[in-house]
Amino acid sequence: MRKLQFFIVLALIGSLFSCNQKAGIKGEIRGLGNDTILVRYKNIDKFYANDKIQIDTIYSKNGKFEYVPKDDKLSIFFLTPQKLRPHHITVFGDKGECINIKGKVGEHNIIEHTVTGSELNENHSKITNSLRKENKEVFLLNEKIKSTTDKHARRLLYKKRNKIFNEKIRGKQIEYIKANPNSQYAGFLTGRYFYLDKFEKYYALLTPAVKNGEFASMLNYKKAICEAQRRIVVGKQAPKFKLKTIKGKDFTLDAITNKKYIVLDFWGSWCGACVRGFPKMKEYYQKYKDQIEIVGIDCKDTQEKWEKALKEYQPTWIQVKENGEKTSVEYGVLGYPTKFILDKNHKIVAIFKGEGKGFYEKLDELLKETK
Repeated sequence: MRKLQFFIVLALIGSLFSCNQKAGIKGEIRGLGNDTILVRYKNIDKFYANDKIQIDTIYSKNGKFEYVPKDDKLSIFFLTPQKLRPHHITVFGDKGECINIKGKVGEHNIIEHTVTGSELNENHSKITNSLRKENKEVFLLNEKIKSTTDKHARRLLYKKRNKIFNEKIRGKQIEYIKANPNSQYAGFLTGRYFYLDKFEKYYALLTPAVKNGEFASMLNYKKAICEAQRRIVVGKQAPKFKLKTIKGKDFTLDAITNKKYIVLDFWGSWCGACVRGFPKMKEYYQKYKDQIEIVGIDCKDTQEKWEKALKEYQPTWIQVKENGEKTSVEYGVLGYPTKFILDKNHKIVAIFKGEGKGFYEKLDELLKETK
């Protein structure tokens, strides 16, 4: 009898710490009405991997909706009601959690909401709501940027937006990390939003429980990038790699034997700046193809999207695809496109981040010297 009473007490205690709804994400947004909600999500362990983002669709009825995650592992979800695009709700969860969203449609269709059900969601919700004014300012500035054609005016708008973003929004996130180094949410903020010297500065503040916690994969990815960028500098040997061509054949740098310089172009079909640079790259490849070889390294694409992009843009140089993110991490690549100029011995001559005229000027300089 005493054993029975003991187990009943245990069950009652357990019920106090379990949610009183079925597991999943449950929401109610006043003013939303009936709408289609696009659910995009990615497993945290694969956040920086090449895996494509998963997509689902749910429906709201009178502003109410439910969604049951499919994965046992922690994922990040972006719920976008189609009437309210581009505004969305960010939620963390797995299929065993009970998450509640409450809110309303505010001015400019901004979704004013809170998310409860886990410490992670509640911390994110608290930070997001404390930055409601700043996020609204950034949204309105983005709308002005879209509708402004004058280049000078656009530059001023970008400058104003970036100042709010860097000083106020990032400032609030930094305050949180400093005040809560044992919070898993501090691990997310550090792994998601900070780079290089800033990343290492805030990573050093985190406790071992956070460094090895729910966002360890994101933090380890950034840490590996930082370590690589200290190694990958002008004058150093470029890392070796073996990647597949569009025909499924292995390719290594040693396959290129008769060129003075090799260009490695890290790109992706999803990167607007990357594909906008193709016409200029074609021009320079034609100009110097007897002296250089270009190797396009596709990153963070599915095989299907990569093949579609090659068919659409028709780059005329060697194309290979990264499997996972091992090569881009070893080269310390964070932004796209990133281009490396190597000499015939595979030593790094120059590195260019982003699409700009500096890369082409450097090619002209190098190849004039070798004539």
